[in-house]
Amino acid sequence: MSELFGNRQKQSAVVLALILIAIFWRMGASGPDDPETVVTEAVKALVEAAEKEDLDPFRTWLSDQVQDSSGRGKEEIVKTLFGIFFRYRNIRLNQVSLTVDQGTNPDVLTARLVLLMGADTPLPTDKGSFRLTFRREEDTWRVFDIDWEDGAQYGL
Repeated sequence: MSELFGNRQKQSAVVLALILIAIFWRMGASGPDDPETVVTEAVKALVEAAEKEDLDPFRTWLSDQVQDSSGRGKEEIVKTLFGIFFRYRNIRLNQVSLTVDQGTNPDVLTARLVLLMGADTPLPTDKGSFRLTFRREEDTWRVFDIDWEDGAQYGL
């Protein structure tokens, strides 16, 4: 190989190989089964469901042991959402930011979501901040803790 390539070409080949390895490793780390990807998709599904006033995704993604910052469990949370959907028609949500963080426990991820919210208006203007803590339950990620940080104007 030394007759075909000089030192410069060998160094370039090694660097290229390392870059390709890093790219393939990163692609594998953020694939469809990656916990952060799953949680991000779950949050997006919940936001879309709220705009459609659809409770089924909430029933799916909420753990049976979920608690919110007011101590409500799954059924109470779903009833609260039903009341919000009944009271506010044409809910509009625009996602401002979404971050997903993993602490020291690999089976727990925290999603921090900031939305602009509104009802019966084409342009939402009320800011809402939410913290959704997901826990791996067997092979599925589910919300087990919710903090409605800025949702008081909607009865949360």
